[in-house]
Formats: sequence, structure tokens, C-alpha cells
Amino acid sequence: MAGVTEAFEVANDRIAASARRLAFDASVPFLCECDSASCYETVRLPLPEYQRRRAAGEHVTIAAHTAHRTAIAGPGAFGGSTRPP
Repeated sequence: MAGVTEAFEVANDRIAASARRLAFDASVPFLCECDSASCYETVRLPLPEYQRRRAAGEHVTIAAHTAHRTAIAGPGAFGGSTRPP
């Protein structure tokens, strides 16, 4: 569901902005941007890693939720996937 992914991307961008404003230096909890409307998992990433992934056009997902995308992290770790064109 593209709408879910887009909504969670916007929410994650707001979370990142707040983390920057508060000079948050620990891993930041972001929302999983998978396609499932029933997913409310969180992905903990350092802010610079989130920014790198966003700049690279990647979705932030937990590894188990990348069935329709390319998983780049193992179980229990953060994951990501490339946004479709």
C-alpha cells in the first residue's frame, strides 16, 4: 500500500527533524515503512544512517518485512529497501 509507505515516510522525516533539533545521539526509533497497513514495528537507526538511507532513496523497514523489496539486514537488525522509480 503506497499510501501507508508514504505516510510513514513523512512521519519518519518528522521524527528525524525532531531528533536533529534535540541533538539526539542514540539510535532513533523510526516506523517500519513496509507495505503492510497493520505493521507498527519500529526500526532503530542512528540519525546519520537514516539520513544516508533517505538520501539514497531507500525505505526503512525491518528485515522481516522486505518481502517485496531487497532485504539488506539480518533478523533483529534494521533493514532497508530501494524505492521503486
